[in-house]
Amino acid sequence: MALQISNDLSAVEDSYLATQGKAGDEAAFRQLFDKHHGWVYNKAYRMLGNCCQNSEDIVADVFVYIWEKRDKLDPERGDFKAWLHTVTQRFIEARTSRDAQTAYTT
Repeated sequence: MALQISNDLSAVEDSYLATQGKAGDEAAFRQLFDKHHGWVYNKAYRMLGNCCQNSEDIVADVFVYIWEKRDKLDPERGDFKAWLHTVTQRFIEARTSRDAQTAYTT
């Protein structure tokens, strides 16, 4: 029960910060980054074969993309964490595909 309440509060906080970030509030976006960058890094690290540099690149790419596309943030359509997961997954897949293609052509 306590975990559910914590998750609900986290989602509400993310929704608020995403709404503020969408309006261009850099401090709110920074809070989203501070809250979630570790999750993005860990996911990339696990999926990219424990490579620190690639994982750091993914974190940078994901959050730059989200900042540039912040007008697409819509808490009414879904929560920030779900969008973050989708964006992260796509960047990891693109990196994996690009790395495989590079290895194949060399």
